[in-house]
Amino acid sequence: MRVITEANLVGWVSDLDQPVDVWFLPGFGDSHLAFKGGFTSQLAQVARCICFDFPGFGASPPNKNEQDISGIAEQWHRLIENISRDKPVVLVGHSVASIIAVEIAKRLSNPPKRLISVEGNLVKEDAYFSGKTADFADPLEFYRWHVVQMKNLMAAGKVPDTYLASLAMADPESLWRLGHSALAFTLPGESLLASPCPITYFWARESMTDAGKKFLARQTIHQIQMDGAGHWPMLTQPKKFYGRLAKLLP
Repeated sequence: MRVITEANLVGWVSDLDQPVDVWFLPGFGDSHLAFKGGFTSQLAQVARCICFDFPGFGASPPNKNEQDISGIAEQWHRLIENISRDKPVVLVGHSVASIIAVEIAKRLSNPPKRLISVEGNLVKEDAYFSGKTADFADPLEFYRWHVVQMKNLMAAGKVPDTYLASLAMADPESLWRLGHSALAFTLPGESLLASPCPITYFWARESMTDAGKKFLARQTIHQIQMDGAGHWPMLTQPKKFYGRLAKLLP
């Protein structure tokens, strides 16, 4: 695995060149740490794994022009076309980044071979923490509140310590603006279903909202249920998660 910089963004790319590129998109406030296991997994034996930190998160510096979902999607569309070029691409979006993945997919000249949503937002109730930005006028105040909530959930065993590590690197204003922009997507599940490529949805019963479960029950979307894995299956059950991903490649 090597670290690269592109367009003032910091990314991680697996060493072996493979016939398909898998782009990981971290969730709200998260970083490449969420997908660190992918680079040494069986997936990396059949795909080139790529993960860039969003601007203002992880190792990437803030960019006031790219702090909302539309701006990030536009930047990632250029990034993917510049790095992957004509190679087949699979997008893997976690949580709110599932919305970003859909917006990227719509912009790419060649649609992804598959879009994989990992516990992605389906209904407005899924934006529980990112949606709380509406209650805060001050980004720093929201950031401090969010950190306290995550520490409490980590103590209860519901949030991995890597998320707190990522959150420590996050820029408060970038976090607040990303959450605010997500509020505009009131029907994210419908947008996911309208993606210009095949879709797979990973989820766990214990971390899914009741409204989200009802939405899934009404759809024929390809689903992979990983009960017991929680909201971060790539960290709690990495061998199973990345093994499933490898089987979904074109």
